[in-house]
Amino acid sequence: MTLPIEIFRFDALKKLAAERLGEITPAEEEVLWRSASTEDKRPPASDDHSDVRAAFLRWLATDKEAEAHIDPLGIRVANDTITSALNLNFCKLPFPLVFWFCTLQDQLSLFSAELPALYLFECKTEKGISAAFLTTQRTVFLQKLKTNGQLNFTGAQIGGDLHCSGATLTVEGKALSADRANIAGSVFLREGFTSSGEIRLLGAQIGGDLDCSKATLAAKGSALNADGARIGGYVQLRREFSCSGTMNFLGAQIGGDLICSHATIRNLTCENVLLAGDLIWTAIREPEESYLNLFGASIKMLRDDTPSWPARGNLVVKGLEYKDLIHHESATQEHLRLRRGPPQRPLDAGERVRWLNLQDDEDRLDPHAWMWLAKLFKEKGQDHHARWVLLNYRLKRATAGNWLLWLGRVALALLSWEPLLVLLPFLFILCWGSQIYQRAWNEQSIRPTASDAYTAHPAVPASARADEYSRAYPAFNPWIYVLENELPLAKFGMDDKWAPDPNLIAKGKSGAYWSLAGFRWFLILAGWAQGILLTLGVNRRFRD
Repeated sequence: MTLPIEIFRFDALKKLAAERLGEITPAEEEVLWRSASTEDKRPPASDDHSDVRAAFLRWLATDKEAEAHIDPLGIRVANDTITSALNLNFCKLPFPLVFWFCTLQDQLSLFSAELPALYLFECKTEKGISAAFLTTQRTVFLQKLKTNGQLNFTGAQIGGDLHCSGATLTVEGKALSADRANIAGSVFLREGFTSSGEIRLLGAQIGGDLDCSKATLAAKGSALNADGARIGGYVQLRREFSCSGTMNFLGAQIGGDLICSHATIRNLTCENVLLAGDLIWTAIREPEESYLNLFGASIKMLRDDTPSWPARGNLVVKGLEYKDLIHHESATQEHLRLRRGPPQRPLDAGERVRWLNLQDDEDRLDPHAWMWLAKLFKEKGQDHHARWVLLNYRLKRATAGNWLLWLGRVALALLSWEPLLVLLPFLFILCWGSQIYQRAWNEQSIRPTASDAYTAHPAVPASARADEYSRAYPAFNPWIYVLENELPLAKFGMDDKWAPDPNLIAKGKSGAYWSLAGFRWFLILAGWAQGILLTLGVNRRFRD
């Protein structure tokens, strides 16, 4: 039902247009009627477009007399083609600007303009929108927009959302620029949003979410740049999200979660990010092609699953700090359909060590990531897991050093993890040495060091047998002999009573003599080395 006020407004606008512009077209009359109407209803789309002059729209938006006859719902244009550039730079509009199913053959310019809201529903623009430093009280709505030109909202002040869901930006270079923009609501680049150029949000302030669910960012270089951005809500890169290039969040602050799930991500760089929520990295598609850089980032909780881990060399966690770590089972399509995450699984030190080993060769030697993981396990009361993490780090450091020192470093690392491991080389040397000296005894290559050991031959004759030794002299025991030499400071009365036979040299068996004497010194040095390593290992374990 047509209201009298609508007829009055339309007649007044038509008269003003004739006075200012001369004859107007039927399509322009339709714009006047819609702008005067109180009916808030979206018209149906039509392939039959009529031309509307940009000069006509500029007059309608800026004429003070016409302003009084335009409904608060704003200037509304439907199924028309604007054939030339629409320049509203520095204009202050008291009503929204609304386009339904329109084609703008040239640029829409809103540099430093002010208006309540801007709506372009399923429109096409050949040369984009220039709206740097635009100020709107409410939303900028560009749903299903198709453009071959840049959308420039640099420094814009948007009181609501920047809504580009379903838009297609066929632009090389910068496709959407909102550097230093202040957006009170959310930025929606979702539900089929596609861009062949870069999305720039450098230093932008976004009060709500950055939602890129089901979006496709096809730029091969920089696809999304949000360095220094402040995002109050979530960043959502999920539900079949795909990005072929690099996404940068260097120094960004994110108030909610950063969700990367059921997505194809080639390069996500979050250096020095402050993430108040969780980083969710699950169900990543083609993870071997992904690169995840969390250098210096600070996050509340890291949630991931093993199949989503990047290939070796494609993970950077140097300087990463997190309050907790959650490992999930592998996600399925059922989880995607139900929009819920997969169940958790127990945190395993071995798995997390493999995760840290995905860093490149240089970063794997940096202690911070290893120490932070060990600290987390210790806080959870899992000291054994913490020591396992530290062991793997120290083994890695040991084998990366000078090859002359690597054996000692490896031994020290093992003993700091489990001091009782010192018994393995100790017992091996004990058994080995006992066999050597037992054989030497059998071959009569071991003789007493004192002459009173013999009952009938004080000159220590070479023909002496065991039964010819004085019963008062301690009998030779190869186990005790080796044990006394291997244990520093231990005295069992065997080492100073027996020694390799010096007569072997005179018999032409100097090699046998020096081998036995040299092995004794090996036992002494090995014992001291084991003792020192054990002391250092225990000390390091208590420090950890």
